[in-house]
Amino acid sequence: MLMVALKGANDEVKEKFLSNMSSRARSMFIDDMEAKGPLRITDVEDAQKTIMRIARKLSDAGELMLAGRGDDFV
Repeated sequence: MLMVALKGANDEVKEKFLSNMSSRARSMFIDDMEAKGPLRITDVEDAQKTIMRIARKLSDAGELMLAGRGDDFV
């Protein structure tokens, strides 16, 4: 699902995600993503929405902190 969602993401988002992977994992992920070929926009948008729902659920449970949500911390 993440691969599908990233396929339609802008370069900045892709790079942010990929920069947190090892070079080997990054290479394999990019190869797999390119091998998928073209995807329908609706499939990409559905994957992105699903990931955001999961992230919000984790944020609400206190397991993940999303930028721009909740109180500011110092």
